[in-house]
Amino acid sequence: MEFESTGVIGAGAMGAQIAYLLARADMPVTLVDIRPEPLVRAMATIEALFEAAARRGELDEQDVRLKLLRIRTTQNPAVLADASLVIEAVPEKFGAKAAVLQQLDEILLDKAIVVTTAWTMLVSRLAALTRRPAQVVGMNFFSPVQLKDLVEVVPGALTSQSVREAALEFVRSVGKQPLLLGECAGFLVNRLLMPYLLTAVRLWEVGAAGIAEIDRSLTEFGFASGPFETVDAIGTDTVVQICDSLQRSYGLRMAAAETLRIMVEEGWLGNRARGGFYYNGLARDHELREKLRDAGRFCGEPEKNGSAAKREWLPGYLVLPMINEAAACLQEGIAYPNEIDYAMKTGAGFPAALGGPLHYADRLGLDKVYQGLEELARVDGVCYWPHYLIQIKRAAGMLGVSSRQGFYAYPDLP
Repeated sequence: MEFESTGVIGAGAMGAQIAYLLARADMPVTLVDIRPEPLVRAMATIEALFEAAARRGELDEQDVRLKLLRIRTTQNPAVLADASLVIEAVPEKFGAKAAVLQQLDEILLDKAIVVTTAWTMLVSRLAALTRRPAQVVGMNFFSPVQLKDLVEVVPGALTSQSVREAALEFVRSVGKQPLLLGECAGFLVNRLLMPYLLTAVRLWEVGAAGIAEIDRSLTEFGFASGPFETVDAIGTDTVVQICDSLQRSYGLRMAAAETLRIMVEEGWLGNRARGGFYYNGLARDHELREKLRDAGRFCGEPEKNGSAAKREWLPGYLVLPMINEAAACLQEGIAYPNEIDYAMKTGAGFPAALGGPLHYADRLGLDKVYQGLEELARVDGVCYWPHYLIQIKRAAGMLGVSSRQGFYAYPDLP
């Protein structure tokens, strides 16, 4: 399929990065926003991205000029009437995304493909609001888009086969690697990432270890940043919003920790406003404990827990809920084991040396995974009870590398 004319609605950070990606692939793209200021900021971002590419020697000055000419900006979405593919990249709010898709319904030709970047809500729910559910497909681009190869592609229940194939072709044509997934709220990467982040907060709340200690244990494990650093980068308000949305699909295991809600109330939103788990480079353990106690909430202190704060199992325990959620995705047919491991390495920064969460689980042993989840269940049984796929494999003796069969088969091992 030829993508002769494309559009992006929403000139925020993600919309700007996607528009850059399309223009760099020599696709004419119209960037739309209802206000002029975001469009000005978006073009400045796009120009900076092209200048950076030129400094790296990837493009010459003439290439940059020609590719910039492929971008036009407007506040009038009606100019998208002839577009063959339009990506909505408005904020992750159901009302905003629904309004854009319904507006596009009135503007676009019937054959046009509509891409929603909504990942905390079901693609099918949004598509059902349109007269063209067969033409709607979900995509999740990872930031920074220019550096991340992975794009999750999630068809809705009524997405046509031709649109599925066109979506995969489109992702490849802009130089990215598509991963076709079954539909689920959160898509794959963020669905698995959220339990990992929430577990860090819950373990801190019960006094298992301090903020900096937990982060340090995960960077030593191989992550580029620790879970609290990651939450600060995302924004505590954004994490709470994500949790509230995912909780509607997955129940209490995705519920935002009380600490996060208190931080939002205090205006401690992370790196962009008044700090988060860190402020001026220092962990906020003491302040957060005081806020929790003022709110009548229990909060343990690692210095009163003896050796608990120094346990060698700390990094692995934080990965166990990710493995548990991956088992649920396997059972639901969302993705295959190798796809899950690939996605978590490329999209979430899971340590490449460990092969991904399922390879790591097989090396650790599914009996140990089960035991670890049982121990975590003493913190919150609703969140951490071992998924029944793990229970079945354990009962069958399919423990991973040691038994030559776990999430993967190892027939060549002695």
